[in-house]
Amino acid sequence: WFAIWLENVERAVAEGAELEVYFFKGRVGKGKAEHFLTAGKERLRCEAISEQKEAFMKSQEFLAIKSDLEHLQREPRGDSTSQYSRELQRLFFASLSEEDRSFMEASEGLGDSQKAEVAWLDWKGHRYTEVDVSTWLVDEQTSAP
Repeated sequence: WFAIWLENVERAVAEGAELEVYFFKGRVGKGKAEHFLTAGKERLRCEAISEQKEAFMKSQEFLAIKSDLEHLQREPRGDSTSQYSRELQRLFFASLSEEDRSFMEASEGLGDSQKAEVAWLDWKGHRYTEVDVSTWLVDEQTSAP
């Protein structure tokens, strides 16, 4: 799929199309890989840190507060997160070392494959407009339940 994507991007650029990159809600410009050549290594580090989440969820620290999370909404919102998933993520990040926490927080903003795609666009010098995906999401503050 990546080869097809590259071909389509090159065709779009040649035809003068404006490229757009969509970022997670409130994360425009965040979560980019340092460079196309390091995107894979960065992804592996994210995966290694994320694998610690299972151990965290079995830890005494988490088990002591788990019941406090039960009242949180688990139904996903338009951005596919829930109150519960966001709080769980916050607690997990808080359990990490400062270095790992900073790395993971800086990594949020793009999906996994998007990181490599955007790194490639940057590497090739292709210009693009950064867009917050929330412009396409239903506003949950004003929408009916």
